[in-house]
Amino acid sequence: MMGRSFRVFFSGVVLALLTVISVQGQDAKAIVPRIEIRQPRPGQALQGSVRVIGSTNIRNFAHSELAFAYQENPTDTWFILAESEQGVVNDVLAVWDTTAITDRIYQLRLTVTTKENQKHVYMVERLRVRNYTAVETDTPQPDWQAQSESMTTLEPTQLPNTPTPLPTNPLTLRQSDLTQSALKGAGIVAVFFLIGTLMAILRSKTA
Repeated sequence: MMGRSFRVFFSGVVLALLTVISVQGQDAKAIVPRIEIRQPRPGQALQGSVRVIGSTNIRNFAHSELAFAYQENPTDTWFILAESEQGVVNDVLAVWDTTAITDRIYQLRLTVTTKENQKHVYMVERLRVRNYTAVETDTPQPDWQAQSESMTTLEPTQLPNTPTPLPTNPLTLRQSDLTQSALKGAGIVAVFFLIGTLMAILRSKTA
């Protein structure tokens, strides 16, 4: 009887440990909600049809809009490339036919609207459309200038895209909170299981 009780006790401990490990693994694989444009990069020279690749999978996603404008845009005039009601992760947002526009410097704007009607914007600037003119050699900016102007460098490998900071959502749960809650729950289950097993062992001794 004691041997059977010990096996049950040992099985319960192993099950609790496997539950904790499984929760940690699922949390590590969770996709962080974000918006971004991965391609093209700031300052890149563009020719022909260009695939705009990015992500729009922020929490409570409702609608996204991708648009372009001249880099110098005093009238704030934008031309829509694509709209979607489906969030994507590292996928094609639109195919931009740059042969239909003049060779100039442009900017892209990705706007994502949430179900609470909050708008989040991601910009990629100084895109050089060069279908009918020669492509210039990229000239890196001085460090002080790169620090003062976000996403304006002509060397895309030196400065990563930086999204516009998103306002803090007080209702958003951090991944650390979810992990802690899951671990506490698994721990409570393990404790109750161990208590039940010990009570069964005590009953077998007194029987």
